[in-house]
Amino acid sequence: MQTVRHKTYGYGEVISKEVGKTGTAITVRFEDGVEKRFSIPESFIVGALVAEGELKDEVDRAIEQKRARDEARRKEALASVAPVASAHPAARVCRAKKHPVAVAVRSTIEAAYEEYLIKAGYKIETDSGYQSTVPQYVRAVSSVLENEGMSWDTLKRRIAEIIVRYDVGGAMESFGKKSMSTPINALKRFGEFVSA
Repeated sequence: MQTVRHKTYGYGEVISKEVGKTGTAITVRFEDGVEKRFSIPESFIVGALVAEGELKDEVDRAIEQKRARDEARRKEALASVAPVASAHPAARVCRAKKHPVAVAVRSTIEAAYEEYLIKAGYKIETDSGYQSTVPQYVRAVSSVLENEGMSWDTLKRRIAEIIVRYDVGGAMESFGKKSMSTPINALKRFGEFVSA
């Protein structure tokens, strides 16, 4: 019997399993009769579920495989950033599968910040091919630069002041909170990049 334990619903029994192109999905019936659908290994990685019984080995293997794939993608991304940045910093095309975006005139600071984010473990794209944290943070900092009318070099010198301006209580707090606080989080990572 394949069983799971959920933080909210308690113990449940796997009543069906579907293996698809993007992964495995299970449907679980909990003690109170509620049925919920979860994905393997994502729901287990985030801690929503704990696998028990026969399912535990399958989930552990799936988690290991996902981590290996993520690490391979991260290494591939690191390998591909250096040639793009050094080959021709004036033009780069974002490789996201769903939303390719051309970026013209690229600062060496911008390229270095992007590389810093990748080395820090942030993802370039999601498993489904959409843009993830790295391009979102670079774009968020660019929008702050446009809003402030400054360059990457100027931001590098004034990052502490700009973070205060866009953080809670600052004059541009509402701008910093856009898109689930992406601009202020991107500025804070840029501050860490400058300090590194």
